[in-house]
Amino acid sequence: MFEWYEMVDETTKTPTDQKRILPPLRQPIHDSFNHPNNCLNPNTMKLILALPVAGLIFSGLTFLPKTELSTPALSEPSPVVSTGPALWVNKSECYRNELIELHFSLPHPTTMGVMDPDGHFFYLVFPRENAMGKLTPLVTSEAFEQMETLLINPATLKADPYTYGVMENQPVFTKKGVYRFILGENLHADDESALNIVRVHYR
Repeated sequence: MFEWYEMVDETTKTPTDQKRILPPLRQPIHDSFNHPNNCLNPNTMKLILALPVAGLIFSGLTFLPKTELSTPALSEPSPVVSTGPALWVNKSECYRNELIELHFSLPHPTTMGVMDPDGHFFYLVFPRENAMGKLTPLVTSEAFEQMETLLINPATLKADPYTYGVMENQPVFTKKGVYRFILGENLHADDESALNIVRVHYR
């Protein structure tokens, strides 16, 4: 606060101009740091101010959720799935005295047939329990399941003609033309996109 007093002229005993007495200026804070008798020098004060900050950082690390510091669990490897064709052939043309070599990727369907140039269907691979009399599969589904290669001899191949009243396997390659080998679970499906088909031109 400011204090006021009156100046009195000793000769006239009358008050003169009033003057304001200012309080003494406070010593700047930075001067107190530099005072020789002050034990808190600037370096000490910096250390004191830094301690609470370090404490906050340490406490934050201590209370981090365990899930953030834990190592993520490794996912189990996915099974390898073949992306190639389930059925393919070694050549697209064949003569009477040549063999046709069919190849399969595992796993594959367990039934297969062949269709001649006239559209007649023959069963080559089917379950053993479905065999009747002399209508037998070239390979049973049980044996075919793990096969990756099958050789076809056009000169001697006989198969189930899937014809009512016929109770014996019939020759398949009876004329020249394109033969289609068909692999699938349901060989009589209307949608051929669900089937694996390869074509061989028999000459």
